[in-house]
Amino acid sequence: MRFVLDTNILVRASVTGTGPARELLQRIVNSPAHTLLLSPLLLEELERVLSYERLRAVTKLSSDEVAEYFSYLRSKQISEIVFPGPAPRVVPADPTDDAVVHTAVIGKSRCFVYAEPSLLPQ
Repeated sequence: MRFVLDTNILVRASVTGTGPARELLQRIVNSPAHTLLLSPLLLEELERVLSYERLRAVTKLSSDEVAEYFSYLRSKQISEIVFPGPAPRVVPADPTDDAVVHTAVIGKSRCFVYAEPSLLPQ
């Protein structure tokens, strides 16, 4: 099955993450039957979010751990990178979510996992 994980899920699933998001990521990447779909735009959004000071304080991720996480996610054994081209806005309330939706469509995802940002630790 092909999966797209929203940025908020990917934040929770980071190298210091525990809980359902990290478990889901591990199940996807450890199963030959599953593929994690990413795109440059999704990775850019994740990088932006992980640079927020308040989030760094909560996750306790060092710059080296963030770099390690990105290397891990970009690995061909872990994910497939898809390249959505220009596309219409589909999430009026949050245009940054358009990249996630377009990744799912172009990558022919069968499962899209989303979490409200307000559920992230403050």
